[in-house]
Amino acid sequence: WVGYIVTVDGFRIYVAGDDKIYLLSSAGELLDSAETEHTVYRFTGFDETNDNFYFEGYLNYIYWGYDHWTHSLFSGRVVNNKLVLQERYLDALFQNQWYDHNTAADFLGGKYLVWSAHFMSQKVGVVDSNAFDPTEEENPQLPYLFGIGRSELEADKSDQDEYSWGVRTVYNKKRDSIILYVGNQTISEFTQKDGLGGSGEADEIAQALTSEHVFSLFLIGDEVVAIEQDADRNYTLEGFLVSEDQSGEEDRDRRRKYRPQRRL
Repeated sequence: WVGYIVTVDGFRIYVAGDDKIYLLSSAGELLDSAETEHTVYRFTGFDETNDNFYFEGYLNYIYWGYDHWTHSLFSGRVVNNKLVLQERYLDALFQNQWYDHNTAADFLGGKYLVWSAHFMSQKVGVVDSNAFDPTEEENPQLPYLFGIGRSELEADKSDQDEYSWGVRTVYNKKRDSIILYVGNQTISEFTQKDGLGGSGEADEIAQALTSEHVFSLFLIGDEVVAIEQDADRNYTLEGFLVSEDQSGEEDRDRRRKYRPQRRL
């Protein structure tokens, strides 16, 4: 896996292989390498404000004396062109070979680390990466903005929710909010008092009902686009227009209902 981040002096390149992460300059010069002690599956994101980076990797989660091979979320930071890895995982995402999921974590808006966990927890986690320091030796505390429960099972189906792609979560910069698929054919928009990173629990400010189970979710311009999947594995597109207005108290009381704009 290869990833890169733009810096003031060019960009840095991250390469994962042989249970190591290699850090290279924009000219291809090796700056540093670090052993991960586990396979790296993919890079999740890079924070330009503090040089944090995130990746999905292998973790043997031992529970009740039994091995559980999992995809888990890890973190690190570049300090003076040196790789510093946090040994402790941030969350166990899913169990390999049983609940495989493509792209279970993402980095949104240059700030928000989001992921979908279906192993020990059933949630979508949202963290402010700008406020997180993975180099702390003791167990670092994740600056959670909120976590939204999402079951791996759809209420009207026996299929696992693994039949999807991505976290199905997007960032709406115009309203400083997170829009995600919460399950059971429902998309919801959340923020906090005074915006993300403000006070209070997650506040649901808008909602849309989809025609089918959401396979994947994108924000294109002012439209949330859902790739939906029916019981026969047929796929359709459905779009929902997102308002630019900041939510006021009146709007919070009467939570907006997004209406489908188009269906293909």
